[in-house]
Amino acid sequence: MSNWFEQVYGLTVITPILGGRVTGAQHAAAIRAVLASQPNGARSPFARVPMTHFARWVVIDDIPTLDAPAREDHLASNYLLFAAEFDGPLDPYLDFLATAAPDMLTDIYSHCVAFPGVTDLREFGRYIKRCQVETTLLFGGYPNATVAQVLAALQAQRAFQTFAASAATQVPAARREAFDAMMRRLAEQAPTSPGGF
Repeated sequence: MSNWFEQVYGLTVITPILGGRVTGAQHAAAIRAVLASQPNGARSPFARVPMTHFARWVVIDDIPTLDAPAREDHLASNYLLFAAEFDGPLDPYLDFLATAAPDMLTDIYSHCVAFPGVTDLREFGRYIKRCQVETTLLFGGYPNATVAQVLAALQAQRAFQTFAASAATQVPAARREAFDAMMRRLAEQAPTSPGGF
């Protein structure tokens, strides 16, 4: 099962893009415009899908030509590549993604062959699985940590950096008090997601 690396699932989906044009632009260009319009940071659609470690779409126009003696090869159509790494199994992730970002998915995949929409979660899941290819070389930056654990560690790192910057000028008793206060805050606070793709 190379789609898995510890608790991280690697999803790779290659979907054929429709030929022809829509509102004066090729479908591949329309997908690029939709992707370019997506907000980053906390407003990103993936900020609403908290188990996502990484996600990316790429429009593939053709196969690069290699030097001779390689045979020149071309694709029959343009393709949309979606690659994501996330915590947990595939089906719940697809359901969560379709529920959290239905407009984004519709705006993107309506330019792809045979897209069924996202209203029927089961049919959307089947569509993605039909276009899924096995992730043969999955590398997870944090294979033993969930997104929530990674965010908590980053939050602790930032808090400690702030503490360390001010600790050099404090007397030992004040330094200890500041350290204890930082540890209490970290224990009480849930990690905040930076969001973004």
